Amino acid sequence: MTRFDAFSPQERETIKKEIKQEIRSEDKRKRLIGCSVLFIVIVLAIGMPTLYVAAQFAKSGFFDVPVLSRSLYKPSEPVRAVIPLVGSKPEDIYRVLGTKVKYEPQTSQATFSVSESELTTLVQHSVASAPPNVLPFPIRTIQVAIDPDAVEIFAISPQKNRDATVRVRFKPTVKNGDLRADVAEIKIGSLVVPQKIGQLLFSAFSTLVTDSVTTAVANVGRLVDIGLDQGTARFVIVPTAPR
Repeated sequence: MTRFDAFSPQERETIKKEIKQEIRSEDKRKRLIGCSVLFIVIVLAIGMPTLYVAAQFAKSGFFDVPVLSRSLYKPSEPVRAVIPLVGSKPEDIYRVLGTKVKYEPQTSQATFSVSESELTTLVQHSVASAPPNVLPFPIRTIQVAIDPDAVEIFAISPQKNRDATVRVRFKPTVKNGDLRADVAEIKIGSLVVPQKIGQLLFSAFSTLVTDSVTTAVANVGRLVDIGLDQGTARFVIVPTAPR
């Protein structure tokens, strides 16, 4: 005789009902826990990418994201301040560049240098005269700094609640007479753009400098090579007319 047999039929039936009720309650509890876990996973799966994207927008300074922009946005800084040649027009600079050309009879090539202040002046005039729809974004001020390892473009763009900054560093090269650029870094505010994406963005932004350089070089010859020194860029050209 088991302990269960000691109970009356009514008591045994009551115990069975209580056991069944307990099993049902346990199943409900497990389903509730499972649903809660699934809900949390779904929220994280949707919310985390959204939060990540919002954080990147906030870092750039070009988008105003409540709470995040104030805590995450940090303006980038230029390598140094470059002072343009106040009062100089592009025509004045092109005229001066013509006097810097040094012809080398042995190679039938010529060299001349452009300072970062001269290049900054040319680029600022290019921005000031450009139609608004040509620029990739509004530009309040822009400068070009030249180091031995890279050229840096630094721009400040007025936005709704702040001034956003853009810093681009690239290594200029020459191929078939065309000036090209290998992007080393693009930093928008405190957001460092991945290099492959940065290369695509730079194609629109770089014309501010490359067009100014192309115009300057076209006045004296065809571009062959370029070298960088501290504060200056040295251009090697084939003169368009015999010296």
